[in-house]
Amino acid sequence: QAIDREEDKLADDVDVAIFYGRGNWPGLRTDRLYPEYLLPVCSPSLMMGDRPLKTPADLAKHTLLHDSSRRDWQAYIRQLDMQQHISVQQGPIFSHSSMVIQAAVHGQ
Repeated sequence: QAIDREEDKLADDVDVAIFYGRGNWPGLRTDRLYPEYLLPVCSPSLMMGDRPLKTPADLAKHTLLHDSSRRDWQAYIRQLDMQQHISVQQGPIFSHSSMVIQAAVHGQ
């Protein structure tokens, strides 16, 4: 069963739970399952057209979609050393990654 629940509100009968995060949960034993990689995705239609998205610098011409916060984009732009060229402070924020992916697929 998959549900959204805060880790401090686990039922007493739970033996194993999978959480997304950095693993700093006092009172719980944690094992990392796999590392996370940030990768921008977009609608195929954005790869062409009047504002083609072909390089990371082209992100400045498009709306960034955010998953729960703006931290992932901040980290990605910082890795590229492009903070002065791309604003990560704009764009809609979605509460679930599946919503972000659907918005991207639909060219939002």
